[in-house]
Amino acid sequence: KGEFINYSDIKEFYYRGDRLMFITFAKAKYTLSDAGTVFDEFLSAIYKARNDFLVDALFMKQGKLKAEFDCYFDRFSKFSKPINKGRAKVRLYEGSVVLIPENQDAFGLNFNFVNFHEFDEFEYMLKITMDDGSRVEVSQLGNDFEMFEETVNTLLGGMYETLVNTDLKQVFYEFDA
Repeated sequence: KGEFINYSDIKEFYYRGDRLMFITFAKAKYTLSDAGTVFDEFLSAIYKARNDFLVDALFMKQGKLKAEFDCYFDRFSKFSKPINKGRAKVRLYEGSVVLIPENQDAFGLNFNFVNFHEFDEFEYMLKITMDDGSRVEVSQLGNDFEMFEETVNTLLGGMYETLVNTDLKQVFYEFDA
């Protein structure tokens, strides 16, 4: 007898060795194993499907997709403790950056909560600090680094321009932009 489990029903999702394990909100535990030599391919496929679900269900994408690049990322907590790292696809939307790792859960960085960002031209890296103090470093973009930098700067510039031209003009109507 088969089971049908929606991604929305899964509370915990992880793998160890050649076993994929997950727990549902109903506290049912599942282990998928014995995939043999195709486990890595299976793991990539299931994480791709899960991450597509997470990106849509958790409203990570803000606006239209503008660009996508292959990269490496390091993610740190506000206490500079490593959270996760690895190869990923970075998708740039009009209002957010979404990182989709190969074998980890996707996560988004909404431009509204970016506290600071800088491009390190020597290390070919983007460093983003969020309002909550967490930090993400995006690197290993290869020949796409300049296009990536230009796209990020254009998107953030558009957000700042919208903020100044709509929101701040209404509050400070007597001042020039």
